[in-house]
Amino acid sequence: VPDPEPGRTWIQLSPGYYGTCGISSNFKALCWGWNSYGFLGDGTTTNRTTPTFVSTAGVLSGLSVTTLVTDGFYHTCALADGLPFCWGSVELSLQLCLCLMPDLCQLRCKQRL
Repeated sequence: VPDPEPGRTWIQLSPGYYGTCGISSNFKALCWGWNSYGFLGDGTTTNRTTPTFVSTAGVLSGLSVTTLVTDGFYHTCALADGLPFCWGSVELSLQLCLCLMPDLCQLRCKQRL
């Protein structure tokens, strides 16, 4: 597994079916692999062979990603500052997020990263 970025280490790795996501020691999420449904969270559908930062331009702006909850077939969910966020296939992410924390995540899961 490649280093997340110079001078950083992984604090969590979560392999999924089509790709892998991890959290670096500065609490940033990075993903790589197949990206047709936006699974990697970088705002594109470009496949990546190296760790790529999950976009923090939107709802994750200024937050620290502390836990990867799941890497599914077409989505990833994580906790950032205690709040759940999902990216990838909107329909699958929303269903999973609502099951995990229905009171907190309905609006966040509907927002795109």
